[in-house]
Amino acid sequence: GMGCSLMPGAHLSGEVKLKDYVLVGSGACVLNGMLIAGEARIGAGAVVTRPVAAGVTVAGVPAREIETQ
Repeated sequence: GMGCSLMPGAHLSGEVKLKDYVLVGSGACVLNGMLIAGEARIGAGAVVTRPVAAGVTVAGVPAREIETQ
């Protein structure tokens, strides 16, 4: 997608689809076949094993939705 940011050490494994304005934090890993919807944020070091909805922030291993302010 347009305007995506991949920080240093981020890994996209296989056929990952990023929609517009996604941020993938340092050292994060997004597994094969995942769809990351628009304006989603993936925390540093997260391992994404499920699709991420639009505007959601995920973090952890495995990545889970977290609340942001």
